[in-house]
Amino acid sequence: MSREYLFDSEHSFVEKLKELVAGGVLPESITTYTPVPVHGVDEILKRRSSLVKLFTLFGGLTGCFTGYGFCLYTVYRWAVPGWGWGIITGGKPPWSIPPYTIIAFELMVLFGALCTLLGFLLLARMPVFSRLWPQKEFGNRFAIVVEESK
Repeated sequence: MSREYLFDSEHSFVEKLKELVAGGVLPESITTYTPVPVHGVDEILKRRSSLVKLFTLFGGLTGCFTGYGFCLYTVYRWAVPGWGWGIITGGKPPWSIPPYTIIAFELMVLFGALCTLLGFLLLARMPVFSRLWPQKEFGNRFAIVVEESK
């Protein structure tokens, strides 16, 4: 069983939310539905920040190291006499980092984006298609739904 509180203004919504939390209602049993983002709700409900940013950091660093690693391996394979074919082009040094930065950047963006998507799906426990839309629509009103524990 659940209780619903509907509000037309953001101020009364935030005040009731503070009152519920101060009254001893567990933040885990409160679900909010708002037509616009309301600043301060996460602080009131004591929600922790998302860990998706760590997935993005891991993917970006992995992509960057992979980009430089592929380039340096390829140069080492082609340009070092005795190990590969020993092709030196234009008298340039074989390990010139600035040209490889473009490839490292592109792989950093690619791996970072893919790991962000993967982290979002894992942490949100998706896809669960039955939970994508709420069972009840509240329109342009602010709603607080408190699930009663049995």
